[in-house]
Amino acid sequence: MSATAALPTEAVETLAAPAALHVPKELWLAAIFALAFVYLAFSENGLVLAESWEVAHEFFHDGRHLFGVACH
Repeated sequence: MSATAALPTEAVETLAAPAALHVPKELWLAAIFALAFVYLAFSENGLVLAESWEVAHEFFHDGRHLFGVACH
């Protein structure tokens, strides 16, 4: 008897690649705006919104604390 076992001669079932996922342009645009908003909410300290820095900082200041982000 051989030390190696005989392999089954049945055909091996192959899996087809999944279909490409189509993401609408509107969803990409919404994601970009959401990321920009998250940046402004968590790290804006006057670099981007220099002219209205105080208003933006006060607007997002309480939000940072609400989400647990230290800003002091």
